[in-house]
Amino acid sequence: RNCEDNQWLHENADLIQLLVLQNYLFFGNASSCLKYIQSMFDDGGGSDPDLPPFPKYVILDLSIVTGIDTSAVDVLGEISALCKENKCNLIFAGIPRVIRPALITGGVKPSRK
Repeated sequence: RNCEDNQWLHENADLIQLLVLQNYLFFGNASSCLKYIQSMFDDGGGSDPDLPPFPKYVILDLSIVTGIDTSAVDVLGEISALCKENKCNLIFAGIPRVIRPALITGGVKPSRK
């Protein structure tokens, strides 16, 4: 990283949350992920110095996900809506080719930026 990137990361690290998901995603484990992300927006947001600020970026790393069922795709859609409601950028990283069609069919359309 260059100095400018290091400075940006130092100033904004508390605004970034990274979740690494693994194995097969189904309703149960996807719902746990949703509840965890919901908790990031429940309290804090800068009003309590003991709590982290609301994230501006949530990164879901799917690189070691082996498959996904339709109910988990629906939950990922709920996560996307939750992040949008809270002015948070949801980023899908490392999407395996085997689950990309399920995401697109389910209405979760990862960008190619």
